[in-house]
Parts: sequence; C-alpha cells; structure tokens
Amino acid sequence: MPDESDKPVTKADLAILRTELMAKIEPLATKAELAATKNELLAITTELRTTTNELRATTNGLQTTTNGLQATTNGLQATTNQLQATTNDLRKDVTRLDGKIDRVAAAVVGAQADIKEIRHDMATKMATKDDIDRVLSAIDAFAKKSENNDKSVALHGHVLTEVQVGLKDHEGRLRAPESARP
Repeated sequence: MPDESDKPVTKADLAILRTELMAKIEPLATKAELAATKNELLAITTELRTTTNELRATTNGLQTTTNGLQATTNGLQATTNQLQATTNDLRKDVTRLDGKIDRVAAAVVGAQADIKEIRHDMATKMATKDDIDRVLSAIDAFAKKSENNDKSVALHGHVLTEVQVGLKDHEGRLRAPESARP
C-alpha cells in the first residue's frame, strides 16, 4: 500500500502549504522588527553584562570586606588573648602584692608598738629639755661653788702660808732672846 508521502506534490499542495506557512509566519516579526528586537537584545545583553560586572565588583568588594572582617576578628581574638594573659599576670601580681601588703601591715603594727614603747620610755625614762636645763643649772651652780671653794682654798692656803711665815719669824724672834740668856 502506497503511502501518501510516496505521491508527488502538486501545485495545489504547494499553494496550500504556502498558505499554511504564511499563516504561521505572518504573526512572526518582520526583518525590521527582528533588527529592533536584535538591538534590544544586544542592549539587554550589554546591560546584563554591566550588571554582571557590577555584581562581580560588589562580590569582590564583599569578599574584601569579609577578608577585612576576618582579619579584624583574628586581631580581636589576638587582642582578647593578650588581655587574658595580661589579666592573668595582673591577678598573679595582685596576689603577690597582697602577701607583701600583709607583711607590711604586720611590720607597721610592730613599728607602731615600738613607737608607743619609745614614747612611753621618753615620757617616763628620758629627760626632757626642762630636765636637762635643771641639770645644767645645777652643774653651773656646782661649778660656781667649786670655783668659789677653789678661791677660798687658795686664799686660805695663802693665809696659812703667811701665818706659817709669821710663826717662824715669831719663833725666830722668841728663840733669839732665849739663846741670848745665860
């Protein structure tokens, strides 16, 4: 059985086919419309490329910002670690200083007790300026009496010497008449 596709095409068949194709092509755009559409597509393509480049630039900027934020985060982490280490060092120093303060406080308490004892000794056992002035006045008075006594002793010694000389002279005079007696 011969298939219809085996039959030769007639002019009428071609006219029908042409009419059908024209009906299908007619709604399609003309060359001018296609050129305009092509230009619109080129403009859209250019716009898409520009937008794509802008998006790439924005993406690169965001990546740079992300890298900067990561670097900042790393820096902050390092700073946090340094602060933690410094805090630990300060805690150790505070603990050490607490011990020193306790020792200093004990020494101050001991020094205060010593000062109280010294004040007590000064008040009860040590001479005041008035005491020293009285002692010096007594020494001056004693020195004056001693000088007066020295003068008295010297004068008394001189008087005794004169008396002895006078006594010897008197004895000599008394013996002279006795020796002249028979």
